[in-house]
Amino acid sequence: YIDKSQSSYSGTFLTLASIILIDYHQKPNSPRFVDYNNFYPGMMYKMHTELPLISYLKKANSSFIWSGNIKGICIPSNKWSCINSTNDFFTRNLFKFYLSTALPKIHQRFHRYTESQDSIDKFLTYIDKNGLPKTPFFAFIHHLSPHGPYLVTDECEPTNYFKGDSIEGYKASYHCALKKVKIFMEKINSIDPEAIVIFQADHGPSWKSLNLEATEKEEQKLQLRGRIFNAIKAP
Repeated sequence: YIDKSQSSYSGTFLTLASIILIDYHQKPNSPRFVDYNNFYPGMMYKMHTELPLISYLKKANSSFIWSGNIKGICIPSNKWSCINSTNDFFTRNLFKFYLSTALPKIHQRFHRYTESQDSIDKFLTYIDKNGLPKTPFFAFIHHLSPHGPYLVTDECEPTNYFKGDSIEGYKASYHCALKKVKIFMEKINSIDPEAIVIFQADHGPSWKSLNLEATEKEEQKLQLRGRIFNAIKAP
């Protein structure tokens, strides 16, 4: 466990883009951006855009397995394998066509309370069913919890109690996420003890969820957004 870890960015779309690009794509002196589709997950759906991480894995004869969620839907592609791609007609067939419109966000809003946030369980279920790939692979598991809406207790039981920016809901979801980390590592240590595993939160809690006053310094708010859970397991 790496104490006092800080994320490079304070938002998912930027942090995950830096992982896919293997680079710091935005710096303090960079021009202001207006097109969010150049970041995650929009960047994944552009037909002819090079994705450095995918290119690197290909050169290393390693496949890319994607366990996504409602905020980063895995669309079937010859560049990767989807663990939990949806059978929804809109998502599978029309998502790319309507990517530049408001329809994807409307679709996301409609489904956000019914889609599971747990991408760790989806990956483990996939492995139980199919076994480990016989060749080297990189598994990109975008686990959405802890993230509002808060849908679980600290024992990972379903609940509808926590809403919005509730600090109690955030804490419960955080403790559940730690339990998922433990379950995941017990499984991986059993079936693939030589595996390298990296847990990295993309950003910390928002200042709203911590009930900071609006008068708090912006620097302090940014520091809170940057604090992350970070752990690495290597043979």
